[in-house]
Amino acid sequence: MKRLNNGGWGEKDMMISCGIIALVLLVIYIMLNQFQSMMSNVQESDSSKKEVKGEINQDTTSGVITETEENEDQDTIVVDDNYYISLEESMKVAAKAYIQNEYETLNDDTIMHITLEQLESKNFLDKVQDQNGNICSGYVTYTSANDSYEAYLNCNTYVTDGYETQYE
Repeated sequence: MKRLNNGGWGEKDMMISCGIIALVLLVIYIMLNQFQSMMSNVQESDSSKKEVKGEINQDTTSGVITETEENEDQDTIVVDDNYYISLEESMKVAAKAYIQNEYETLNDDTIMHITLEQLESKNFLDKVQDQNGNICSGYVTYTSANDSYEAYLNCNTYVTDGYETQYE
């Protein structure tokens, strides 16, 4: 009679192989859970930005017409200070959300100029336009010493007092 070759796997080798496979599957499961929670955190932060953005855009109302200028050669130009003031308030709210989202801590003597382009690129604010659809430029000055926000807006027919073009 012939004897069988005993060069195959034994019970001990099979248990070690199954243990290694189980360990690899456990590591993959943990990594997938971490990836899924990381993705849900990103989606939550995107939705919170959208909520802030929607809230800001909802607060920007047309206001009341306060001044009307008429020229014979041109159409009626409507200057509505209330509209621009609400735009400035929206800029302040967006800048506050931007500071809270982008910076964990700031020194007490920090003065920062946040442009409309920064707020728009990070989706804290839609394009700021005047009532005639012209795109405005501007910035918000943040002072960390007293946690104050001051908005400066430059539109076609409206410019905030103290506006400096070097900060836009």
